[in-house]
Amino acid sequence: MKEWHFYDKVFRRWAVLHIGSLEEFKAEMKASKYTKVDELRDAKGMCVELTYENSDQYCCYLWLKEYESATLVHEITHLVMMQLDEVGVPISMDNTEVFAFYCEYWWTEINRVRRKYPNGRSPKDARI
Repeated sequence: MKEWHFYDKVFRRWAVLHIGSLEEFKAEMKASKYTKVDELRDAKGMCVELTYENSDQYCCYLWLKEYESATLVHEITHLVMMQLDEVGVPISMDNTEVFAFYCEYWWTEINRVRRKYPNGRSPKDARI
């Protein structure tokens, strides 16, 4: 299991990329007091929004069973929709550039950080 923590300084939101088995991901969600662990099903990946209603923290977790570009793009799309919804930015044809630039931001940031920290990155390092 590897985890990379990210802090988005624009919207002030946390995100975590977790690469590992479904069992490891479920254990991480249980540790975060995520109340819907029983609903997590095996897949190539998923994006889970932890809110104060279903966890003891707020952040988005992207889980990939293994690193695959297409799956990461798919999960980034969920992340962007969750993050924009959380800050009240509507997603529509009138603001597709916001959506596209934010997807690009996450793609670039995740890949930059994975290259710099191949074994994972802690929340402390994400704040630097």
